[in-house]
Amino acid sequence: MRALTYSWIGLSAAAPLIFLMCAWVLGVFHSYRRQWRSVDLFLLAVFVQELLMALQVFAYALLSLMRPESSAACGAFVWSLSATRTLQAATVASLLVDRALTSQWPYKYRFRVRRHQIRYHLVVLATIAALVV
Repeated sequence: MRALTYSWIGLSAAAPLIFLMCAWVLGVFHSYRRQWRSVDLFLLAVFVQELLMALQVFAYALLSLMRPESSAACGAFVWSLSATRTLQAATVASLLVDRALTSQWPYKYRFRVRRHQIRYHLVVLATIAALVV
């Protein structure tokens, strides 16, 4: 049991560091938002998802340290972690498809896909990830 406690303490110490790193990257992205391309929206989504994941892991680690017997709350955290990880995998797959289409048809694809279409696509991915898990 002692090794498990140390691992939860390590997770609760590392999660804020990951949160700070992702927040710094998001600040850099935000400062250059006028020069964004379609790939930047996908990268921004991945970093926001990683930020949420760090917050969830931190809360889950604290909950496991403070109240290991609360299984309902732990189940909710496990569901949210799984949904976030599924959303991240789908976002990275969408990023891969976006880059493949851009390299295949650079001129046509670049001017046909708009930012609001990518945002809508990410919202649909989030909804599907929440329902799949």
